[in-house]
Amino acid sequence: SSAYISGFSIDPTDPNAVVVTLSGYSAGNKVYVTTNGGGSWVNVTNTGLPNLPVNCSQIDALTGNVYLGTDAGVYLYDSQTTSWQPFNMNLPNVVVTDLDAQYSSGLLRAGTFGRGLWETQLLSVGLDEENTVSDLLLFPNPASDRVTVRTGNLLSRIRAVRLFNNLGQQVYNTANIPTDGGEDLVLDVSRFDAGVYHLSIETNYGVRTQRLVVE
Repeated sequence: SSAYISGFSIDPTDPNAVVVTLSGYSAGNKVYVTTNGGGSWVNVTNTGLPNLPVNCSQIDALTGNVYLGTDAGVYLYDSQTTSWQPFNMNLPNVVVTDLDAQYSSGLLRAGTFGRGLWETQLLSVGLDEENTVSDLLLFPNPASDRVTVRTGNLLSRIRAVRLFNNLGQQVYNTANIPTDGGEDLVLDVSRFDAGVYHLSIETNYGVRTQRLVVE
């Protein structure tokens, strides 16, 4: 095989869970995972990755999401389809040599070859709802028209509202917070296709994310 180990990442919440990436051009031989400290390994290359070197990985400690830095940008593992999807929101399609998650700001930072350092929002899929939106109430959900977010006393501290589709692509971003005149944030979701989305609200205290279904 022309592949060699290019990097590894350890799950911050489970030292027995490790992702190993391989470089080279050996198709179907890019990413391996162990959940028992190396006792056994599973090839999770699956589908979706180009036959290009995979240079690094990052396991999100909050969600378990796995990101890859490749010679063609960043990829994210989709556990529902068991395939890799391009994660290109606000990121260039270039060689990515290093990845790092900044949990305090909710950002994924990517070091590139020749294009400097980039950052984008971490996709908060699988976050425990009680821990991530304890100060926020979203209704109705599912929704087809308007969604109300009851923010409590957080409205004045909201800096940005973003909506991502299930591929991690940003479909909505505003710093002009839409309200109902009170303490509720109101979003018109009628223009979006039906599907699963992730509503990300950035406050002075960090980023809070909740799953939203549009019908």
